Parts: sequence; structure tokens; C-alpha cells
Amino acid sequence: MKRFFFLGLLLSFLSLGLASDTKILSFKHPDKSSTIISLPASDFTEFKEEWKGKHYYYISQSSQSGIICSLFFYYLSEAEQKALLTMREKFAVPKTSPAFPFTYYTTSSKVSKDEKNTFEWGTVDGDFMFRHADIEEMGGSKIHQKNMFAYAMIGDDMFATVHLSKLLCKPQDSVAMRSMLQAITLKR
Repeated sequence: MKRFFFLGLLLSFLSLGLASDTKILSFKHPDKSSTIISLPASDFTEFKEEWKGKHYYYISQSSQSGIICSLFFYYLSEAEQKALLTMREKFAVPKTSPAFPFTYYTTSSKVSKDEKNTFEWGTVDGDFMFRHADIEEMGGSKIHQKNMFAYAMIGDDMFATVHLSKLLCKPQDSVAMRSMLQAITLKR
């Protein structure tokens, strides 16, 4: 009986090794190069990178699935930093809580009126909080867009948002997107 258990265990490890072709993508803001956000994604090739003022943006579309992955590093203004400090004191949440960028983006979304099937997960004391939303129709056209987000606080003055999206999303696309977010990591 022990022999079958160990054989099964060995096969499990071998199958994990076969899945090692998954590429790990790493992202960082040029001004905060010690902070790295990483996620597994084997079918993204080159990411376009651009400055948006003092903010930094990455974007790419999968050549296989059509999923779009973007990452936005957003520097807070002085007024936003003061508001953040007030929130920290009022709610006694950790300094690097992802609750801050999560709340900021979910309350300021310009498409929230079109979102359906929303779902949030994660904890205020983790590295990330997550959000899922579907947009079935926009401007009278059926688009069935799936959107998934990961939000993180980078230091005292920066938010990071990972956004995965897909038009005409199929169930396997949704599973792939969720798997990428489930494996996301943050190195500070």
C-alpha cells in the first residue's frame, strides 16, 4: 500500500515538473525597481511599456487566447496621500493594505453601471484584493467582456492594478484569467 502512495506522490511531482513551461511575467515601476509584481502567463509575448505622466503602464494581448493583460502603477497625488493617511487612522488597517487601491478603483469606475456578476475576494491584510466583473452589453452591442483585477498598495504613495480582460469571453478564458490572478505575487 505504501508503494502505491509513494508512486502516486512521485507521479504528482513529475506532472508538476511538466507544467513548468509556464512563463513568469515580472513588472516593476522604474522608480521602485525593488518592488516586483509577478504572474504566470505562458502565451503573452512582448509588453508595450509607456509613461503616463509619472505613472507607468504595461499592456499586451495574448496571441493565443486574445486575453489582454495590463498593469498600471499609479502615483498618488499629495491630496490622495493625505486622504489615505486619514483612512488608515480611521479604519486601523495595515499600511500596505490592498483595501486602499481596491476601494479607490471600484468606487471610481466609469463602467460600473454596465457591470454584472461582480465578485470580490482577498483580505485587507494580504498583498492583493481582487475583483471580477462582466460587461454583457455596451452602447447597445453585445460584447460579453470579462474583467478581472488585482489591486496592491506599493509603499505609501503608489497603487498597482493588474487588469485582465477578454471580449467574447468563453469559460476556458475565464478559468485561465482566474488562474493567473490566483498565482500573482508581490515582492517588496
